[in-house]
Amino acid sequence: MPLRFLPVTAQWYGRSWCFNMEGLHSGCKQCGARLTSDEKAIYMKLVCRTASRFLCLDCLSESLGCTRQALEERIRYYRESGNCVLFR
Repeated sequence: MPLRFLPVTAQWYGRSWCFNMEGLHSGCKQCGARLTSDEKAIYMKLVCRTASRFLCLDCLSESLGCTRQALEERIRYYRESGNCVLFR
């Protein structure tokens, strides 16, 4: 039975949660750029797990004081490790 926390739907699968982020806002809250699921996931991982508004990689890197390339490497790490349910 899925749990519903507006606007995220989460489903428990044995040992982990699966998050459906399709219902979340699709534009960057600062510049309005269209967001990918990875951009939403890295924002949730690094800033706020329950966020419903997000920043694109450029705005997030500026906000965190790092480079876009560092965020892309972190996304790649989480995706390849398979340990974070946000990047599946």
